[in-house]
Amino acid sequence: MPDFDRPISQFIHDLGQRFPDAAFLALGQTALWDECVKATLLYEARLANPDTVWHAGVHDTDYFAKTIAHITTDEMFVAVGHDDGMTKDLWSAAGEISALFGSESVPTRAMYRAHGVPFDWLRDIDPAGRREFIAQHTLAWGWLGLVQTQAYNLIAHDVSLREIKKPLLDQFDWAVKQSMALVGKSGDGAQIEENSLVVRQWIVEYLENCQESCRLPDMYEDLLPRIYTLLCSDLALPSTTKTSRLLKFNRSSCYLPRFDLVGHFLNPKTREAASESYNQAVAGSAVYDLEHFGEGAIPFDLVIPGVGRGTIRILKSAVVIDTDPEETRIPITDPITRNCELAYVLEKALGPDVVLVGKAITLVDMIAAEYLVVFHETASGYTPTTRAFNDRLRVCGINVHLHPLVRLKYSTWDSLQGVDPSIEFTLPDHLATAFGKSRLPADEFGATWKSVVKRQEDILNELTMVSSPKRLMEFLDTHQGGEWSDLRREYEEILLQLRTFREKTSSIMSAEFDHKAKRQELTAKRLELEKAMGSHWRNTVQPLQWAPDARQYLEALEVRNRLYHAPLKLIEREAALARLEARRLRKERRACERSPQIVGARARLKEIVEKAERARLETVKTAFLIVDGLTHTDYRPTAWWFSLVDPKGTWIDTVRKTAVARWEDLVTPVA
Repeated sequence: MPDFDRPISQFIHDLGQRFPDAAFLALGQTALWDECVKATLLYEARLANPDTVWHAGVHDTDYFAKTIAHITTDEMFVAVGHDDGMTKDLWSAAGEISALFGSESVPTRAMYRAHGVPFDWLRDIDPAGRREFIAQHTLAWGWLGLVQTQAYNLIAHDVSLREIKKPLLDQFDWAVKQSMALVGKSGDGAQIEENSLVVRQWIVEYLENCQESCRLPDMYEDLLPRIYTLLCSDLALPSTTKTSRLLKFNRSSCYLPRFDLVGHFLNPKTREAASESYNQAVAGSAVYDLEHFGEGAIPFDLVIPGVGRGTIRILKSAVVIDTDPEETRIPITDPITRNCELAYVLEKALGPDVVLVGKAITLVDMIAAEYLVVFHETASGYTPTTRAFNDRLRVCGINVHLHPLVRLKYSTWDSLQGVDPSIEFTLPDHLATAFGKSRLPADEFGATWKSVVKRQEDILNELTMVSSPKRLMEFLDTHQGGEWSDLRREYEEILLQLRTFREKTSSIMSAEFDHKAKRQELTAKRLELEKAMGSHWRNTVQPLQWAPDARQYLEALEVRNRLYHAPLKLIEREAALARLEARRLRKERRACERSPQIVGARARLKEIVEKAERARLETVKTAFLIVDGLTHTDYRPTAWWFSLVDPKGTWIDTVRKTAVARWEDLVTPVA
């Protein structure tokens, strides 16, 4: 396997020898997040070979973000945060943005529980209410995503710039304002503001000059090369594209290698093997198999401009596209077995501008058939499944010829060590807590962030093992100090007080139970006597009622009274006394339990435990946002952060020089 940590310059040399004529393709759903940082690879590639072909593209054929959360607005697009409550289901990419240090790292309820936080209990007793508590403590910090609020599904390609203009600008202004509040540099504040506003100015200029028909991806395509050169000023502009253009499927394009994989699902000789390979590869994953989509489904969608996107199903009498809300059905008379036949049918019925795009597993294969696709490290979690699919195809005798993926890995935060020492961060609360100070020079941040992340990882691991309130307060005393030592002693004193009280009430309760048990025993005896008395009446007394000699009857009654009536009265008196004593003891016990001293002690104990558990929650939240958030942004930083923080460009230059790259084969190499 190729080295994972080769400098980009060496990687480019090796890649050039292996694929001398291949073009690079960098696809992203927005230009305002991490996509443009890939300019670092293009810069080095152009140094090695000025003729390097690079396409910067917008992936505009996926669905625009939605959420099932009830949003009370008449607006078509709104910016929302991502939490583990109302917006738990949110997935956003075409309209997401992060402020400096921010990421879509959601501290979920499951994460809290895994680290010992009694999240549900704290939620239920919080005065703000359950919904507000969840929103407050599970929100991804420093992140906003645009979602569309209509009932139907919307393709990113169809998002009107006119309709999304205001929320888009509001979202960007929020991110810049948040970021600028975190950055300071003595004597250079104006330069920082200028650099923070340049991207906004580009957005505004495009919005002012765009036509009514302009769509959101059109603006992103315009911004891509601009932001590339913002990061690397002397970089020659890359060419741009969109998946709606790249994957347009008609009679003139259907022969391109990017559509070769489609043919394997149409050809009767390979259709069954290709479909079975796909189903086996996705089995056990979150990806649906083909049976889920219905008869004749292939793992590709068709995007019909102005109509929508849906799975393609090839039937004997029709080609069906499962668009929403109604399917699009195209009658056919002859079987479809080749790409050109499918292209002819689609173009005749729908025109030449339809787009054939692979589902999550097959899309990478389509574009890797012609390009070296550039991904950030950690991007696209589907590629292992794609490789499993391709390996199964090979076993079935279906060979797919694919370029490897190119993976980039940055040292984003480490690279701050070389910036101007006067650049300083005003840290947000969670970072200030973890770093131990609210203001920190950027170069010191770069030198210490890994040790801070490691310390927070250790805290999370340690908290997982902390179960009792006493151990929790010992932990808090060790890591936070302050009042926790006194609170732990008070907690132990209250426990001792309550233990003494329990011993007292236990003796009362024991006596109470003894009297209850005695009463139950007497009741059992009474029932036995009453049963025996009834038998004596039926068998002895009743037969003598009409006997000639009345003395026998009277003697039987006397025996009945002596054997049964007198003992029953004695049992009833004893049972009544036992009942009265049990009531007295219960009253005494409850009086003790409800005494102001004990009630106050219990309330104070609960107050201390609640305070400790809230402190655990905040500690876990801080640690998670540090460990997950900083690690995530180190891999995938937002492009416009660099010019905002460091106008001289030292930070991005260091990131470029220290970046490493690897290739990732989409078919397992044969040994």
